[in-house]
Amino acid sequence: MKNAVICFTRVPKPGLTKTRLLPVLRPEQCADLHWAFLKDLAEIYKKMDIHLFVAYISDPDWEQLKTVFPSAGYIPQKGNDLGEKMYRAIRKVLDLGYESVVLTGSDLPLITADHLNSGFSALEENDIAIGPTSDGGYYLIGMKKACRDVFRVEGYGGSSVFENTVAAAK
Repeated sequence: MKNAVICFTRVPKPGLTKTRLLPVLRPEQCADLHWAFLKDLAEIYKKMDIHLFVAYISDPDWEQLKTVFPSAGYIPQKGNDLGEKMYRAIRKVLDLGYESVVLTGSDLPLITADHLNSGFSALEENDIAIGPTSDGGYYLIGMKKACRDVFRVEGYGGSSVFENTVAAAK
């Protein structure tokens, strides 16, 4: 099976990255933390037999991401909202001929290769795989065929994203 992972991220920059942590951390520390998350993910991806794509928010400094992911393919995020951006990234990678695609965010300090592999395993028997988080969201979404309706969910970032995404998938 020809698998690909998409890491959804932005270029870590002080004042623009991990801003919910600003009351506790300084802007530079927030950016450093984001870089650390990306470096940890890079180590996980290296251990897997997958092709990696990085879907990044448009930024004139996007090539800085190549210092962490030198052999990845790069896709600028396009769309009006998070759901449309994720759908377009998955569709683009599937259109390249991959059989299964798993998309994750970049702030997942507890994710392991086993989490990603479980997404690919689920896709062997299902069209969609979703890895739930304890806050009502999800850390992973995978597909064998891009399905726009799954991403037409109200309130990304809210406590019912996983539930609403599962309902849309059904």
